[in-house]
Amino acid sequence: MNAMMKPSLNDISDAWFAFHRAHDEIGDYTHRADAGEEFFWVIEYLGDTARHEPQTCWDAISLIWSRTDKNDMARLASLAAGPLEDLLAYHGREVSPWVEQLCLSEPVFRTLLQGVWQNAILPDVWERINELRNSGGEA
Repeated sequence: MNAMMKPSLNDISDAWFAFHRAHDEIGDYTHRADAGEEFFWVIEYLGDTARHEPQTCWDAISLIWSRTDKNDMARLASLAAGPLEDLLAYHGREVSPWVEQLCLSEPVFRTLLQGVWQNAILPDVWERINELRNSGGEA
């Protein structure tokens, strides 16, 4: 990805899946191998947007979520424990209403929340995340 160009959401999603497919091919689900190196930029990009551009990060997470097979536990775990957890840690109060809305419109989204750890998520945000994942998304 050219550093001067901002990637589209489709570019981000495509690179996310390409990076993970490369690791799937060699059976490396811990991402310790150099597989998919040409797509590693997406991991860094999502980390940066989680810190500095919460809406962009959320839009990317939402698109990746929509394109992910809901039975693909490895991919869901990576999305949950990576960009979603980071986004909640950096901007939890801002984004928790977005998470709540997605839980309400797509109750299966709460399964993704099962892969989020508290990490640096604020206690009040963490409490709400737990309520959402344990209640089926109901308020």
